[in-house]
Amino acid sequence: MDAGLGVLFVTLQMTLALVFLIWLWAARAVSARRSPPDTREKLLWFAGISFTLAVVAEFYFMFAPSSPNPHTKFPVLASFTLACLGVVLALFGRGKGRIVTAIGCCGLALSWLPFILP
Repeated sequence: MDAGLGVLFVTLQMTLALVFLIWLWAARAVSARRSPPDTREKLLWFAGISFTLAVVAEFYFMFAPSSPNPHTKFPVLASFTLACLGVVLALFGRGKGRIVTAIGCCGLALSWLPFILP
């Protein structure tokens, strides 16, 4: 992959993840009710939190100083695992932002597959 194309891909991926996150939390803030959420609505909150943590791990991986230590793949695996967890939780959740959370998590998880697979 050309270096310019790789930078463009990473920039696009980070921008889309941030757009999905902003849309998700804005939709959740607008749809907040005063009554306590049921279990399926809580699952969607946890999916949003998982997606947010996956994006934070991705930012850490992109901007952390590269070193030859064995824990270098940890942010990649953490981001991938949290994104997969977010997909599962979003599929079982209910409320606004469910589809956006699932699509954002899928996109984030699929973008890490080339780095995780041998």
